[in-house]
Amino acid sequence: MPHKAWSNIQTPAQEASANVQTRAASPPTDLHAGTPDTPSASASYAEAKPATTDRKRRHPAIAPDSAYPNGIPETPVEAIVLRIADGDTIIVDIPGYPPIIGHRIAVRAAGCDTPESNDPRQEMRTLARRATFRTREMAPPGCTVRLHNLKRDKYFRLLADVETPVGDLGTHLIGEGLARPYSGGRKTW
Repeated sequence: MPHKAWSNIQTPAQEASANVQTRAASPPTDLHAGTPDTPSASASYAEAKPATTDRKRRHPAIAPDSAYPNGIPETPVEAIVLRIADGDTIIVDIPGYPPIIGHRIAVRAAGCDTPESNDPRQEMRTLARRATFRTREMAPPGCTVRLHNLKRDKYFRLLADVETPVGDLGTHLIGEGLARPYSGGRKTW
């Protein structure tokens, strides 16, 4: 006696005929609606669409209806310093955040601007190195900093008040003459 599973075997012609009949008899399925065996499969497409009208798939931590309406938290965030990019920019990891917004992220200290290390003037390059060195002293790689008042700057870096173990990074750099106050306009160096 043949095994039960073998009794249902059809020839390719029988399968093709059965598929045509099944497709004609069954309603179209929607990826969001489930399979024809589920009650939601007979629902209209409008009823089966996902509840969100936002077409972008977002991580729950940055969803528009989450606690972070702009994708950036309004409360202070702790971050681990990975390296110093220059006097006013650090590279950090933010534990618990998805990689796209929390790993190896450039954070620029808000309210200050240090000279660039590629400035054609020797005195500005020297000042840039001193600012970078001082930032490394205040926030060495591996230390934890707190980021307040997070925003994005024009280069998509995070812009924040950076609280280091010894105080606000921007305030210290300005106070020591290694940076100038900066609010986003033309640089004054």
